[in-house]
Amino acid sequence: MMRINLLGGPKVVAPTAAPSAVAPSAIVIAAVVLVATGLVSLITLLYMRNQVADLNTRIQQEERKKQELAGIRAQALAYEKTLNELQQRKDTVDALAKSRVGPVELMRALGVNATRSNDLYLLSVSKSGEQLSIKGEANSVDAIANFLAALQGSGSFTNVHLQQSYQDDKGRRTNYSFTLNCVFKSSAPAGPEVPAAQAGSPSARRRAGQ
Repeated sequence: MMRINLLGGPKVVAPTAAPSAVAPSAIVIAAVVLVATGLVSLITLLYMRNQVADLNTRIQQEERKKQELAGIRAQALAYEKTLNELQQRKDTVDALAKSRVGPVELMRALGVNATRSNDLYLLSVSKSGEQLSIKGEANSVDAIANFLAALQGSGSFTNVHLQQSYQDDKGRRTNYSFTLNCVFKSSAPAGPEVPAAQAGSPSARRRAGQ
């Protein structure tokens, strides 16, 4: 029996292309690139970590220096305040010594009342007749009021009244200048009085001449 091929000629199957082999050099190059990239990233990371650690160390050092300087500044301000107070007290003593307005008793009485307050300083004392004019400075109005009250209550000063006061700040320090007037009442006993009947006697005249 005869077979007829209805599909035509013989079926030709196209050959499948064999997979191309990757060159070994390309693999090596890719591996080198990956390793190099990894090393660069690692080095960069380590460098950044070192930089951050160094910056943190420097920040801590600066903070310590800041604290030390703050402590030194506070001490310097305290020393400066004490020095200014001592200088003002010295200036007061010098001013009183230069004015020479009265005996030691007057200076002692003023000093006792002035040194009761650390916020008040005397600058000068002048005398006109029985009247004293006292100039000074204080850190507050209360200090001036307390000084006036101390003079009035001391028993050594009378007619105490404030002539003027005004705010006269010294830099950042609040300051008040003032001038007050008063009369100093000495406690020294007066000399013996001569009776009027004996005032014209020869002995009285001789004592007067002495």
